[in-house]
Amino acid sequence: MSRFDLIVSLSRALALACISALTIPVAQAQELSVGDDTSTPIQGLGHDYKHLLNETVNPENGSVSLRLRMPSAKGRGPSLPFSINYNSNLTNVLNPQNGSTTWIPGGAFGAWGYSVPGETNVVGEWLINPNDGETCAYSSNFVFQDPIGGPHDLDIYWVGTTGSHGTSCSSSGVGPTKWQGQDDFYEGAFTPNTPPDQIQVLGMEDGTYYSIGGVTGLWDMPSAIEDRNGNQMTVSNPEPSGGAFSFTDPLAARGACD
Repeated sequence: MSRFDLIVSLSRALALACISALTIPVAQAQELSVGDDTSTPIQGLGHDYKHLLNETVNPENGSVSLRLRMPSAKGRGPSLPFSINYNSNLTNVLNPQNGSTTWIPGGAFGAWGYSVPGETNVVGEWLINPNDGETCAYSSNFVFQDPIGGPHDLDIYWVGTTGSHGTSCSSSGVGPTKWQGQDDFYEGAFTPNTPPDQIQVLGMEDGTYYSIGGVTGLWDMPSAIEDRNGNQMTVSNPEPSGGAFSFTDPLAARGACD
């Protein structure tokens, strides 16, 4: 092929490419308008969306976490999200007690539960004298569940001062009480009563206080929640027996669960 023929061939190819580009409809590469049928859902832009199911899988051990989030109104001050949760790690956990180990449901509700804040602990008696059966009462393993369902070891425990027969528990190597503790996100402390009848939990990131009454060894919900500005949320029926409960924020917006 001569040099002249090569130039002609390249010129024809370039001309055909230009004609093809001109015949493509320009509208195929454009959006005629932005609306519900074309926009991408972005959280917080003017309005919110229903998120509902959220699934997380730990590839290291295969554990599964599900969060079925329910819509909840924002209040002034403390606002609580609400979801129905599943955590496969809490289906059964090992529980060492009095020299033996058994499998029991984990957490406050087992694998299924709510994302409401609250606290669980273990109440028991420590044998200090095998000869006469004298024991010292204790409460330990205090775990706080945050508003989105995450567990936090408060690292506190209570031990009675005297045993069931009057012997000093501390002289028997049990105790003393650890009144205050924390993890990276929450700090917990007993009220200075004996035995303590309330726990104060502070969220170190947002400054929210949770007042939790009772050291029952069951599931204890806060009786009141207060943010750093003094706005309070009250809780009705914060009892470990279960049943209906509700949270009311400073604007009287109410969230309930039956």
